[in-house]
Amino acid sequence: MTVEAAAQLDAATASGAITAGSIDDATVQSTSGRVELGLNGDGSVAARTVSGRVEISVPPGARPEMALHSVSGRIDTSIESGHDGIVGVETVSGRIRVWAR
Repeated sequence: MTVEAAAQLDAATASGAITAGSIDDATVQSTSGRVELGLNGDGSVAARTVSGRVEISVPPGARPEMALHSVSGRIDTSIESGHDGIVGVETVSGRIRVWAR
């Protein structure tokens, strides 16, 4: 599933990818598909996967509150947690990456 831009995205997939280039808020779930979201400003993201990779990009200078959890996957972030929105990601074995674009 690919969405260029949306104010609100609610999506679920078993093994397909979920990609959104520009979103304000999102709630997504995937069993093994990758999730790639571009968050606008101070929106919120809640993403959950079993083994899919999750990548969230935020605007330059944005510092969202982050709750990132992976049982055995790697977590990478190039930004500090702050109060510009909320990014929550849970995976069992998928990689999590949050970065400024």
